[in-house]
Amino acid sequence: MRAFRTYHDPEVALWVKHLTVDFSNWFLENVGVDHQITIRLRAAGSLKTSTGLAAACFGLRNGKPCIWVATWWYYWREEGKVKNRQEARDEILDSLAHEFAHYDKWRRGAARNHRGLQRQVDSMIRQFNYAQGA
Repeated sequence: MRAFRTYHDPEVALWVKHLTVDFSNWFLENVGVDHQITIRLRAAGSLKTSTGLAAACFGLRNGKPCIWVATWWYYWREEGKVKNRQEARDEILDSLAHEFAHYDKWRRGAARNHRGLQRQVDSMIRQFNYAQGA
């Protein structure tokens, strides 16, 4: 069984796909996965969730873990100016790490809340960037 299944809209930038695969593989090697995780990269400005609009989310689809990311969310500032690629990369990475941290809490049976989540996210990003030489 593959640890990840990744789907993407054709308009999603190649570097976003590569970042997603690189981070997913890093997570597999350093944190671990117990399930096959589906990752869906959407060429959209937001995702409609049960609690409103979001840039990314973790949830279950047919009882299996799934992470969705609306990649175009990260390219625009509120005033309509395009962000540079490094800012977009940092924000997409932060969202990926955040949703993977939710997965990690779910697989361990921990409460689904944000307690301690940002600390875990920051640690994962630091370790991933170090491993990537960034």
